[in-house]
Amino acid sequence: MTTIVSFPPYSMIDRYANLTVETDDGTFSATIDEYRCVKKFTFGARGCDDALDVKDGFLGLGAARDFGGAVNLVDCFTGKASPETFEQGLAAVYKHRRAFIAKYDNSRSSEPRRRGVGILKSVDAGMLARFAREFMGLDCNGFVGNYLKRFSPLGGLGPQHDPGQWYKTIKTLGPVRFRKQVSEFQIGDALVSTVKAHIGVIDEPTMPGMVDIAQSGGRLFYSSHDIRPTTAKEDSPTFLIDHPDGGFGGCPTVWVMRAATGANSVSASAFMQNPYD
Repeated sequence: MTTIVSFPPYSMIDRYANLTVETDDGTFSATIDEYRCVKKFTFGARGCDDALDVKDGFLGLGAARDFGGAVNLVDCFTGKASPETFEQGLAAVYKHRRAFIAKYDNSRSSEPRRRGVGILKSVDAGMLARFAREFMGLDCNGFVGNYLKRFSPLGGLGPQHDPGQWYKTIKTLGPVRFRKQVSEFQIGDALVSTVKAHIGVIDEPTMPGMVDIAQSGGRLFYSSHDIRPTTAKEDSPTFLIDHPDGGFGGCPTVWVMRAATGANSVSASAFMQNPYD
């Protein structure tokens, strides 16, 4: 049985980094490590305008079924897809590549579709990897939501819920869900910025007063930081991340909360005493 301890957040990052796409012509590899968010002003990201245009191109070819449905098709191009959905979606891109080229390889097509045509014309081992890097990625709740979906997230939360919705939903479940001390942190706890602009997830504890954070913010990555309490509010204490990277760079004050019911999580203090046991 997969647990939060046996499959911590960095394992999810590695899963996105090592996609395996099965096609009729063999197996391709691809990586998802770009930050993509519909709100293109967020963290200076490119947004999804060009990706959505390419998505509409595949929709116009009747390709949605091979993506696993219209929702999966949209998720692949808006930063919300799981690794498995990306793999299915890239297989659909490969299947419909000739039709995409035939329809959009002309001067009347939009620039993003012509760019897609240029990538899909070069059929080699790296074609789908180039396509994924050009048009696909993850936003912050896309990463956290897809990770915690594997472990029964509280309140039915998922990749479509923004950081404010994560905070609001978990707050309705009572103050017991909010961590009050760093020693209470557990692998898989969610960190939500108090301005409700970003969300990450706690990776394996490192040492007292420090925390590893996995996130999609600027790129998909994890990093280690000092962290300390800043308020002692009974219902929802806050913490300050020291010199944070990625999406927490502009909003380092966070709530830390239990966000999934998945069993076999482990506290930071217990992990330090007996890691991996």
